This record gives sequence, C-alpha cells and structure tokens, in this order.
Amino acid sequence: FQRFDRGHIYWQRYTGAHFMRGEIFKEYGRLGWEAGRMGFPTSPEYCGLKGRGCFQTFEREGSAIYWSPRTGAHPVRGKIREHWATQRWEKGRFGYPLEEERCSVNRERGLDCSQRFQGGTIRWSSKKGYY
Repeated sequence: FQRFDRGHIYWQRYTGAHFMRGEIFKEYGRLGWEAGRMGFPTSPEYCGLKGRGCFQTFEREGSAIYWSPRTGAHPVRGKIREHWATQRWEKGRFGYPLEEERCSVNRERGLDCSQRFQGGTIRWSSKKGYY
C-alpha cells in the first residue's frame, strides 16, 4: 500500500497494483481495508456509469463497491450481486445500492440476506434462493 497526492495504490502478488481514491476508498476503509471481507482490489475504478457512477472490484465473494453522487458508496457481493447483474446492474430496475447487505441466520430460510437498492430490495436465502 502506498499513499499519493490524489489517491492510494494497493498491490498484492495475486491481484496486481490498483489505484484507489475518493468515496470508494473511504468505504473500503470502513469495511476493514484489505484485511476485511472484500480483500484486495482487483481492478481500477471504472467510471462513466449511469448517473456519473463508478465501481471497483475486489478479490473476495465477487465483491465490488459502487458509488454514485446520489447514493454514495456501498458494497455489493455474493449472491445478491449475482442477481443484480441479471437485472442489468445500475441500469436495471434496482438502480444503485443504498446500503450494505444485511444477513442473519433463520431456521426457516437458513442464511438470509437482503440489500436495499434505489428500486427495491433484493433478498436471498440459502434454503429458498431469491425471494
């Protein structure tokens, strides 16, 4: 890891070197940096998304942090991100994420996760799938 005037570069042998900055970098820090659930960055920050949004991908759980001026920066990962992809990401009916996923263990549904997006909530459970 090295700090520069306009951002930071993270490097790891398996993921290479990737520049991070701004709100995505701040959210990455809130989530525990490279020692957290997301691991090291695996891509540069991609911008030019709908509504001037950006995203960056990470090594664990198929995770990414998405940012837009209207919604801020929030992680999307795992099964919820897989489903969001089938709905055309931020261009689809769900839009951008509004918060991090929330998970709990439920006797009926097993691991039960949900995440709010601009256009609704995506829910997934280990026993029922998407609902």
